[in-house]
Amino acid sequence: MANADVFWIFMLDYAKGWGIRPHTHDFYQLYYITSGKGWMKLDGRKLLLSPKACVLIFPGQEHELFKMQSGVLRMIDVKFYVHDGALENELRGIAQTQQLTAEFQKLLADVRAEWKSALPFKKHMADILLEQCLYILIRTHIKAEESKFLFPETQAKTKDMSGLPAKIAAYVEEHCFDDISLDEMARELTYNRNYLCKVFKKASGITIIRYANYLRIAKAVDLICYSTEKISDICESVGFHDIHYFSKVFKQITNHTPGELRSRQQHDMYTDIVEHGRFSYRYYDPD
Repeated sequence: MANADVFWIFMLDYAKGWGIRPHTHDFYQLYYITSGKGWMKLDGRKLLLSPKACVLIFPGQEHELFKMQSGVLRMIDVKFYVHDGALENELRGIAQTQQLTAEFQKLLADVRAEWKSALPFKKHMADILLEQCLYILIRTHIKAEESKFLFPETQAKTKDMSGLPAKIAAYVEEHCFDDISLDEMARELTYNRNYLCKVFKKASGITIIRYANYLRIAKAVDLICYSTEKISDICESVGFHDIHYFSKVFKQITNHTPGELRSRQQHDMYTDIVEHGRFSYRYYDPD
């Protein structure tokens, strides 16, 4: 028996009026967003779903997909069991939301193609490919943690934060790959934006925007070193919309341009890894 056991995999569109009611189940579930944007709730946390986002849902975790207000959210939805204790322990230790590369989407598509095919051993192949996806999730998390070498002192300070500074850091970490807004953060945390900036600067030694840029560049370093994505696409995926500004911030933090870093790390890329119905809780409410 394989360590991962796929029992259903969909390619789903959620258009205006569609959503998923709050529910739990005894299996694992994985969402990979291929296009569009939407919002979900996972154990009480509101999460933005956008292209290349991957969400891992544990057995027993309550989750909900909020009703789509406009546009179309397209995702690959995988439902599966895990039969290996060591793999389960690893999965429990990673971030449940991550940004993955286009190669990860291709691998998930291969899982779906095997699962739907009429070829011999199709279920075995689907299980093996999904297990590979899970190990990529674990590795991506580990690489993201290792990339924190870019700002060890700041990371040490944010790790030890409590109270309001910790809430600010958590908000930035959750929203840094989007168009982060200090005004929106102030509304959500119910404090004046200038006060939030002052409190965080005193606790961390850097501004909120600078911290967001550190996190973005740390993710960009990971993608440049361990994926074949174009640098222009990486720029967009980590929250920058101007390639020149991205390169400037990248150079300030790493002392290298994105192109220089990719050239230096070319031999270290793990390209050999990254290259290789309806349920009752879904609903439609046109109003």
